[in-house]
Amino acid sequence: MSKKKFSSLVKVGIGASLVLGATLGVVTTLIYKDKKHLSTKEILEMIKRSFLKEGAIEVAYIEEKPEKFTRFAVKYKVYRGGIIRKEDESYIVYEFLADIYTGVIVSIDRKEVDNVEERSKCVIKPKDYEELEKYVKVGKNIFFFTADWCGDCRFIKPKISEIESKHTEYIFIEVNRDQFLDLAIKWEILGIPSFVVIENGKEIGRYVDKFHKTKEQIDSFIENL
Repeated sequence: MSKKKFSSLVKVGIGASLVLGATLGVVTTLIYKDKKHLSTKEILEMIKRSFLKEGAIEVAYIEEKPEKFTRFAVKYKVYRGGIIRKEDESYIVYEFLADIYTGVIVSIDRKEVDNVEERSKCVIKPKDYEELEKYVKVGKNIFFFTADWCGDCRFIKPKISEIESKHTEYIFIEVNRDQFLDLAIKWEILGIPSFVVIENGKEIGRYVDKFHKTKEQIDSFIENL
């Protein structure tokens, strides 16, 4: 085959691929145009069920704000989240991007985490009131009120991931009391560390006082909700 003929075939192939890609993009857009996206709770539950088939989960989390993501010229809207599990005495984080319409994972990265403090960074930490409000309205969430200066908070914080792993039906939201002081006043958070449980906008339990709290006490509180 001559170089000229081969070059022509390559150009035709590339052209066909571009047309096919563009067509698929248009079709995808038309399909999703009027389709309602899944909630973050629905997507996280789907992903948790898949992971649980292969073993226990320590922590599962997902962010509420969708992102734009492009892979191989295909554009998606996705939610960012993660699954943490113990594998061969090491803690592994699977960070994923899930399509907001189908819940299908379109990208996933696996990395090892060295210690409890680093694992605790995976706890959801709202950036502002708008993001926090979404967790108040939707889902079965435990709001963990804390502050950097609080000694009792620093004591219990490394144990939060262990508590999460035991109560996977809840998503844990870390709330900095000083950053969200208006909310703390509204919810009458008179001491920290404190825990408020909200299910779809309705408070179903609280463990709020100024006293030191142990992992066993917090586990007992959640189990008795």
